[in-house]
Amino acid sequence: MKNFYFGLTLILLIILACNFEKKQDLLPADAPLSTTIDGIDYRSGNWEHPDYSEPFTFLGNHRLVIESSSDTGAVFVHMVWRRRDMHPEDKRMILINALTQDTVRNMVTLEVNNDFGNIIFEPQVGSSVYYLYYLPHTSTGKYYPKLTYLLPVQTADPVWAERVANINRTELPSGKVTAAESIDDFHSFFPMEVIATRDEVEALLPPIRNRIICSRNPATGRSG
Repeated sequence: MKNFYFGLTLILLIILACNFEKKQDLLPADAPLSTTIDGIDYRSGNWEHPDYSEPFTFLGNHRLVIESSSDTGAVFVHMVWRRRDMHPEDKRMILINALTQDTVRNMVTLEVNNDFGNIIFEPQVGSSVYYLYYLPHTSTGKYYPKLTYLLPVQTADPVWAERVANINRTELPSGKVTAAESIDDFHSFFPMEVIATRDEVEALLPPIRNRIICSRNPATGRSG
């Protein structure tokens, strides 16, 4: 009789183990996580860190990689960056030629919000890839540093800026954001700090807008 129960127990354990293994295969965490949103690849760019032991001014820990379809004239770029920081319109953007590392001064900002930004810039001959740093800052360095984001400034030639302001953006060649890079893996915004756009939030709200959501206060045991 003992052998019978022992054998039955062993069979049940094997069945449970198989079922557990099967369920494990279905866990969402086991599925590969795509690092691409809106056609933008979130990845590490691995550029050089500043010397944190001293005060410094830095381009920032985050940038967009922009590929331009033209190397002359003016290029329009729509950037779906999904930013969570407050008042992105109050932070400077610096555009760098990836090939020469030169700053592109002829750039005008059309729109900036948490969902997206729109710019027009003058590409440089022979170059097609640019880095847009959108969180440049100064820091006091050392332990417990104080960080200050740089304010927007107008660097474009006034004549060029006025000319492109009167151009219909749909008539301009377009640039495309291909990647959102962080200085390293530790500083990455992906995935938990990549926000839903306003349109996505609005699409989610209608089914629950007219429902009352109650929560129970663990201290009092009352709902409210």
